[in-house]
Amino acid sequence: MISKKTIAEIYDKSIIEDVLSDFLNLKKSGSNYKCLSPFVDEKTPSFVVSPSKQIFKCFSSGKSGNVITFLMEQEGMTYKEALLYLANKYNIAVEYDKYSDEDKDKKDKLDSLLIINEFAKKYYHKNLTNNDEGKKIALSYLKQRGFGDEIIKEFELGYSLNCRDCLFKEAIGNGYKKEYLEELGIVKSKDGKSWDNFRDRVIFPIHNIWGSVLGFGARSLKNSSKAKYLNSSESDIYNKSKLLYGIYQAKDYIRKKDMCFIVEGYTDLLRLHQLGLKNAVATSGTALTMDQIRFIKQRFTDNITIIYDGDSSGVNASFRAIELIMSQNMNVNGVYMPVDEDPDSMFSKFDKEQMMDYIDKNNHNFIDFKMLYDGKKDDVLDKSKTVNYLSELLSYIENPAKREMYLEEIAKKFNITKQSVEQLSRLKAKKKVHKKKISSDDKDKTQDIYKYKNTEKDLIRLFINKGNDTTFIANVECAVGDVLVSELKKLELLFEDELLFEDELLNEIYEYMKELVDSGKNYSHLEFINHQNHKVSKLVSSLISDDISSKYELSKKFNVKNPELNKELGDCLRRFKSNFIKERIIRRNKQLHDKNISPENRTNIMREIRHLTSQKQKIDSELSIIVDVL
Repeated sequence: MISKKTIAEIYDKSIIEDVLSDFLNLKKSGSNYKCLSPFVDEKTPSFVVSPSKQIFKCFSSGKSGNVITFLMEQEGMTYKEALLYLANKYNIAVEYDKYSDEDKDKKDKLDSLLIINEFAKKYYHKNLTNNDEGKKIALSYLKQRGFGDEIIKEFELGYSLNCRDCLFKEAIGNGYKKEYLEELGIVKSKDGKSWDNFRDRVIFPIHNIWGSVLGFGARSLKNSSKAKYLNSSESDIYNKSKLLYGIYQAKDYIRKKDMCFIVEGYTDLLRLHQLGLKNAVATSGTALTMDQIRFIKQRFTDNITIIYDGDSSGVNASFRAIELIMSQNMNVNGVYMPVDEDPDSMFSKFDKEQMMDYIDKNNHNFIDFKMLYDGKKDDVLDKSKTVNYLSELLSYIENPAKREMYLEEIAKKFNITKQSVEQLSRLKAKKKVHKKKISSDDKDKTQDIYKYKNTEKDLIRLFINKGNDTTFIANVECAVGDVLVSELKKLELLFEDELLFEDELLNEIYEYMKELVDSGKNYSHLEFINHQNHKVSKLVSSLISDDISSKYELSKKFNVKNPELNKELGDCLRRFKSNFIKERIIRRNKQLHDKNISPENRTNIMREIRHLTSQKQKIDSELSIIVDVL
């Protein structure tokens, strides 16, 4: 783990406009900076960076955060990777908390495996571009397939020489361990002899989202080979089922387009990218996995389009992929491919415009895609199987409006009632463990909690933005932050067995608020933006980013009577207290429904409800709002 001292130094020295300028074309706009959003396609700049607050806000996508958040959102870094990137940029020596011997050995091994893969990648690429054998055999093969120098360089393609142990000898000569070469699958050994595993093959380096090479795909150029493709062995850094070929090159385009195209093979992917469809990745010739789908959903987009081979195995793989994708409540389409074609062979005949035109005309939702293959069957049993499949997919859709439209479409195309499709879909839904039925009471509760959390956020936003501002209460000068914390502590005494904040992160922020106020020191929003819990800093960035505009300035410290601030402070506290008490009244009412409750406890609870209701009515009347009927 990176030490807290180093993390604090990284936050202290990192300047958001300086860091983001490495990735974006920032232009000065008043006290802020502006540019086109890196998250969506747009013509008018909506991405704003606030130097005074050290946060960014994208008004098109709604995303916001600090410098760490940006690196994680836009560049796909982990929290640790973002910290190390900034440490390197600002020449900060990184100190780690003490590792156990076991942890240190594990870290050293991972570093060594990555270094060896980087060495192998450069070795293979040099063979392809600077070696006579590589140019004659592999480079000419790629050129004949229509792949140009630019795509070869971008994806760092390579070639393993038709030499028994050339890579092995060079790697050992550079000091790399034999056992690590074997673990990565670059080298094989038996009876004391070692040889290059990928010899006489075109090499496709497989990068992670950050650009590190985790493994290789290797295609044979001989028809006589037993295996057309070989892959790196599963290792501590390579898990084929979790990686997507081309994700490093495609990540920014997927975010901007809010769409990810998925193909099966390496050359399928290269063809799409070369023709300009850059928001595409490949599964490296294997079936799409749930890990890969969740990775796309969590990091990039909810929208996927499948472009698989047109043969029977490709079509069946498409149907399996569509079901997996929809099970994650994502949107998915399939592009029809002729039976004797794959994306590489098909689009090698096209230019970019022709390819995009073909995709647009043959891009189908899950209903039409299934009917392309099953819709012409007249047998009732075959039709019922298709409806059964579509109804199961329908059961994954949570959006009511979208679900209703698909219901109507299926019913119309198969000439059956919408009710029968709906009934079948509901039966499918009941069988799914992950599908949770939400009652109307649960919905009301969910909506109420959502409203309640907004009052929490408003209160914390006020503390962060104006906690050091002063106001006058009964002609006594007070800091806004002191008043907020003092009032909240009173609530804590009244409800000492309950947390003030339902949200765990907000509760952590509140504890930090108390710590700052009790210390008596001056503080600013940066205390929260640079909080060492990056989840806290991200949430705070989101809370205060609504105040960013091209004319934004930090609030000035008031030391005179300020009626507007007084009203904002009073209203914020009253709303919070009103919703807080309302939630407790709801809980007490539920306790009354317990059949095992004693008469004495029932009386006490009813007395407490009357008292809480009276308090709430008083607060609500001061806010001039209608009291809810409880």
